[in-house]
Amino acid sequence: MLAHGEDVRSMIQRLLARESGLLDSTGNDYFSGRFSHLQRGEDLYAELCETLFHGAGQLHVVYLTAGEGELHLRTADNDPFGVVNVGDSAKLYSLLMENANPDFDVDREMGFAKRLFADVDRQDSTVNIVIGARRFIAGWNSWRVSTMGLMHVGVGEGPEIIQMFGRGVRLKGYNMSLKRHREIGGELPADSDELAELEKLYIFGLRANYMQTFRDILEKEGMRAEQETFSLPTTWNFARKTDLKLIRLKDDRKYHLSTERPILPGPGDDDSPSVTLDLYSRLQSVASDGTPLNEGTGQSVVDDDLTPYAAFFNADRIYERLLSRKQQKGWYNLIIEQRTVEQLLQSKDWYELSMPPDRLNPTGFKQMRGLENIAVDLITDYADNFWRRQRRRWEHGELEIVALGEDDSNNAVTYELSVDVTEDQLVRDAGELAYNIREGRYDELEDWYRNLQIGIIRSQAHAYQPLLYARKDRIVTVQPVPLDANEMRVVEGLEGLARTGDPCLQGKELFLIRNLTRGRGVSFFDDFGYYPDFIVWLKDDSQQHVLFLDPKGLSRFGQREHKKVQLHHEIAEIEKQVRENDPDLYLRAYILSVTPAPQIGDEGRFASDWKKDGVYFLNESDCLQQVITHALGGGVAT
Repeated sequence: MLAHGEDVRSMIQRLLARESGLLDSTGNDYFSGRFSHLQRGEDLYAELCETLFHGAGQLHVVYLTAGEGELHLRTADNDPFGVVNVGDSAKLYSLLMENANPDFDVDREMGFAKRLFADVDRQDSTVNIVIGARRFIAGWNSWRVSTMGLMHVGVGEGPEIIQMFGRGVRLKGYNMSLKRHREIGGELPADSDELAELEKLYIFGLRANYMQTFRDILEKEGMRAEQETFSLPTTWNFARKTDLKLIRLKDDRKYHLSTERPILPGPGDDDSPSVTLDLYSRLQSVASDGTPLNEGTGQSVVDDDLTPYAAFFNADRIYERLLSRKQQKGWYNLIIEQRTVEQLLQSKDWYELSMPPDRLNPTGFKQMRGLENIAVDLITDYADNFWRRQRRRWEHGELEIVALGEDDSNNAVTYELSVDVTEDQLVRDAGELAYNIREGRYDELEDWYRNLQIGIIRSQAHAYQPLLYARKDRIVTVQPVPLDANEMRVVEGLEGLARTGDPCLQGKELFLIRNLTRGRGVSFFDDFGYYPDFIVWLKDDSQQHVLFLDPKGLSRFGQREHKKVQLHHEIAEIEKQVRENDPDLYLRAYILSVTPAPQIGDEGRFASDWKKDGVYFLNESDCLQQVITHALGGGVAT
């Protein structure tokens, strides 16, 4: 459920905003409307972190090598919240090491740490998540199961799947009756209207054949769940516009597989980065009333120092863990020397650290190991910043200019629209829509198909037509994903400017194309997989200005949003490299904020301040004119 590079806080915010990215068979967000009873914001995040994960922080997977191997899951240096128990834990550990993932770190525990799987049903167990294979089929009991996620289960005949379900339906029940409240007519306790949610068993399945068995049973009871799919072809508009220019990496080259061999610099060396780690920000979420722990508690945020404790750290172990993280994060070409790690441990010049004072007064080996973990996190961030900076420089030199054509991967040749076969009206509407588009009968197309909750945009300024937009609560599935309401506003606004030859264009022609994701579009910041929603060309006979536009909400202004805003400035370096080969090509990047300036989660900035960073506001009627005027008027703001 976590997106690439995402933390738990962002995941919760997406779920509450009905944007989990997990779609049901109709194309709607599965979690839409399921959390209306929950409190929003920091309180929910705080309670979830404290209750489920025992605190916030970086996710760690710890492999226990001695005895019967297990893998423990924990955040920062908190107690384990999860345990992985599979038949070949050593092989799983090797797979995790070989397949780098920046979302978590893999560590190895050489000692005789306590195994957790056998005691997960104890009341004092810290384990809330159990992951395993056939261990759940026999010889394991627990009253605590509330949610089951199954993958590759029930792919063959046999009783295994029935046994698996049995683990979940077992519960102590009301007053040890083995039944749920409503089954025995019990009264719900006061202020617990949602108790029934806790008494449900939720089962999610990926590639699990038993789901088809469930569908078969439904059909026998007269309930069908089949889908009918319609293809909606598009028409390429730019047959004569083969001179529109794009930038892409040559041959999809990858920095980590290149011949470049950057060496991690020591503190104070050329190109050495700086790191900031604020452990107070992690602990703020623990306060159930939302009050930051470094406010109103008498604790002040200071610049803390780990160097007095460096002599007590195990430098060899730190170095081995850094090499492990190098593998996990995909820095395959980065050279990390042990002497550099030792220099970093002895120096304070390269980082700023803020943490509660009590954590800087270790009273035993566990607390000292906690400080060592923080040192590993600091050096990991240091190496990460350095490697990504080197990668960006390398990529700038590997860009090439290509011409946009009908074979471009951003061209959505067809839309696939799927509807439930039992919805007769939807089937008729979808069939009529597909027929009219295939036959080119655009005059008979409606702008809005109410039953389908799908709209049609016919734009001559866009590379292909039609474009589809849809409401989030539609009950049909559409691929590629249709435009949302804000993206539709941008397309219609740009089409209007192009059609009328608005003065902001200064006599230039305007063209645009939707920038698709998943490797098809133009991407920036590979670690975030950032694909701006639209590419716009402003061209005349001699020059082309290429604009990357991204309509986005900024009410939650975290690291991901900061990087997107940062592109407005960083693209100047990309442009400088590109213009060495084509001096008439200009690049710009802008955020079109759906969120008004006063509501952005970064206090104290006016709209004029945001515009210096390339953030313009869709609630301003002339937003697009402002962006185009800025782009044609000289470039990146300072």
